[in-house]
Amino acid sequence: MEFLSWLENTEFCTWIRGSVSIWAYPLVLTLHTTGMGILVGFNWALDLRLPGVARQIPVLAMEKFFKVMWFGFWVNLITGIILLAADATTKMTSWVFGVKMLFIVLAMIVLVKMQKTIFMNPANLHKSAASGGPVVQASRAGSQTVAVLEPAVAGEAQMVGANAKLLAILSLVFWTFSITAGRLMAYLGPQTGIK
Repeated sequence: MEFLSWLENTEFCTWIRGSVSIWAYPLVLTLHTTGMGILVGFNWALDLRLPGVARQIPVLAMEKFFKVMWFGFWVNLITGIILLAADATTKMTSWVFGVKMLFIVLAMIVLVKMQKTIFMNPANLHKSAASGGPVVQASRAGSQTVAVLEPAVAGEAQMVGANAKLLAILSLVFWTFSITAGRLMAYLGPQTGIK
């Protein structure tokens, strides 16, 4: 607890927490919220596509989302550390913060698993014989994944394996719980007196 108190009372953290400047707490919180919006927003677009929403969008085209999601993650991580340090004694003793972090870690594990199983091994995308979906031929050209659809069905949807759908559903659940826990931090925990 001494370390948390020391951290919270460093000059930088005191300025972040107590300054009336828009460049202090308001900017850090805005960047944190924007980073979360980028990370979770693009992640949810992918999560919804895998079970079948917007089937006209090729799944492999969404591989580019990962660069944007990782950018959002790093913005969130850096600003999150600043916000945590500025209020270390409260947040680090709050069970709600622990729940939030648990679900963020789980969601990020699922995101990495998705990236590896779906986009680094595009053979996991397959045609469902009963669905009449397109035949997808996925191959690697250098560091780029290329997906070729049969011309007769190029406008139809790609089908995704059950494992990818399960990862997408888990991701939706984990991000929902994480965001909910983050919001509840204002209402539950040591700072409110509600344990």
